[in-house]
Formats: sequence, structure tokens, C-alpha cells
Amino acid sequence: MAVRSTINQKTQWGLEVTHGTAAACNKVLASYIWTLGEKPTTKQFRGSGRQYPGTSALLYKEGTFKASGPGDFGENTFLLAMALGAPVSALSGLSTTAYINTWTPPLTGSYASTAKSATLQMGETTGEQYTYNVLTGWGYKINRKQEIAWDFEGINQGFTTGVTLTASPTEVEQIPMTGAQANVYLDSTSAGVGTTLITSDLMEAEFKAADYFAGYYPVNRTNGSFSDLIDKEKKHDFTMTLQATTAALGYITTYNNTGAKAYFKVDALGPVIDATHSIAAEFSHEFCAFMTGYEPFSDSDGVYAFKTMWCLAEDTAWGTGQAQIIALTNLLNGLA
Repeated sequence: MAVRSTINQKTQWGLEVTHGTAAACNKVLASYIWTLGEKPTTKQFRGSGRQYPGTSALLYKEGTFKASGPGDFGENTFLLAMALGAPVSALSGLSTTAYINTWTPPLTGSYASTAKSATLQMGETTGEQYTYNVLTGWGYKINRKQEIAWDFEGINQGFTTGVTLTASPTEVEQIPMTGAQANVYLDSTSAGVGTTLITSDLMEAEFKAADYFAGYYPVNRTNGSFSDLIDKEKKHDFTMTLQATTAALGYITTYNNTGAKAYFKVDALGPVIDATHSIAAEFSHEFCAFMTGYEPFSDSDGVYAFKTMWCLAEDTAWGTGQAQIIALTNLLNGLA
């Protein structure tokens, strides 16, 4: 029997029609390094007068997963759906092959009711299968010298071992994101979002969404893990490390000291995916934010710099009321 080598393991993804009911895993997501497993919670019981526990029992089990690596203009469509639901997909301009997949998360209501759960398989021809995978957090980090690093984390109901992986899956074409493709814009109004480029002061930017969901555990002994999701108070944070110029320091006066809303657009423009219509792969993230603070001046890669902190904010007058808009232009018609 051959040793199970890490390099030979692949991750296959399948959209669940019913949460927790295994689906065919007909997509290969190869851009990210995946870590999957389950964490059982047990309790040991020590009898009166005994020095050591004599009995152990399983209370519940819940799996976790992480995926990390260079952002991907295509694969991110499937991952973000596991937190934000299915995107609205429409052809880009006159193209018949390139789609814009857009998420506009609502200001109210249940995210848990719209999140898409997935079945994940990890192995070669056989391996483990995990059901009810949803994201509890996601984010990205931009540095001009490197790829745009993305991190995803989530929960699932644990694994079944010895499963035969879905045959003949489609491998989603890898289209990686890099810092060389990125721009960040900062404007004072929603009407102007994406107008004013931060041309030379931005050294690094990082966005982090966290605490989306928790598992729901009703008293029912037929459930081996959680049976549903609970919406949590979500966190959406953004940081920028900036050269300490007069322009960058002006953000303190304009936004931090006044409580005024800022409007960001993070944009990465990838390779052309429809040459006939000159359409490129693209990632766009527009959001409204409050500046919440800043750190003392320090050295950052030899530059006199400082870090600013921001949190996402709602704007009921922006569009029909929103806090952020996420869009991916690629060759995928949603989750199909």
C-alpha cells in the first residue's frame, strides 16, 4: 500500500441542495491549500474516591476547515457563496462567455438562510467527505510585491472516511490575483466610489470578515453534529499601512476625528478572458467604512509609516441600502 502523500491530495467541491445532505463533488478547487478535520468534544468521568477517570463519552463533534493561498478570480466564486449565498450573475457587456458575479450583502435579515453549504472531499481516488461546509470568515491581504493572499475558514459536520471521490470532476481554471494587479481607491461619497486612487502612499491593505455563523445543537440524539446555523454578530475590519505623508495623515482629520464615512474600492484587474470584447478577469470590493483608529508611527520595510484601522458601516442611502458590494468577473455563470 502506497503512503498517502500530501502532494497527491486534492479537494473537490459540490453544492448541496439540502444543507448537510452530501452532494456530488464535481468541481476541483486547486488554487488553495486546504486543511480539514473535526474536533470532537468529550467528557471524562471520575468516580467518587477514584484517582483517575474510568469512563469517557462523546458530547458532540464539529469539523473545521481552512483554505489559504493566492486569490483566484474564478474559484473565489464558490468559496464566497458559502458565506454570502449565490451571486447575481450576468454577462459582462456584449460578452457571451464572461460573467460578472455580484454579492450585495443585506443590512438586515438572516445570512444563515441564504449561505450555500457545500460537500467537500479530500483525497486521491478515495478519502474523507465533509458535509454542511459553510464559511465563518474570509479575508485578503494586498502587498505590491506578492500575490493577493486570501484566507477562508469555516465549519462542517465532520467527516466520513473511505469515501470514493466523485469521478471526472471539472477542474476550475486557476487565474491567480497578485498585488501588481491591484488598486485601492478612497472617496468621501458613495457617488464617487472608485474615483480617487491612493497613488503612492499605500504599502499594505488587509480586509477581514469574521464570526459569521455558529452551529445550532438542539437536543436530539439522532444528530451527530449541528443541525442548522445561527447568525452571529459579524465583524468586518479593514487596515491600511500608509507612508506618513501629509495626504495620508489627512485621513485622521477627515475621517477619524469627525466620524465621517469613507468609501473604498479595492480592485484587482487580471488577464483578458474575452479578447473579442476586451474583458479582463476582475475582483472588485466596494465598501463604506468608519476610521476607528491608527497606530503610532513606525518603520515598515524601511519606510516611516503608520497603520490605520477601519470597520465597515452601513449606508442606507447608498443604492437601496448597503455596506459592501463584491464582484468577480470570470468565465463562471454563478455556481453552475
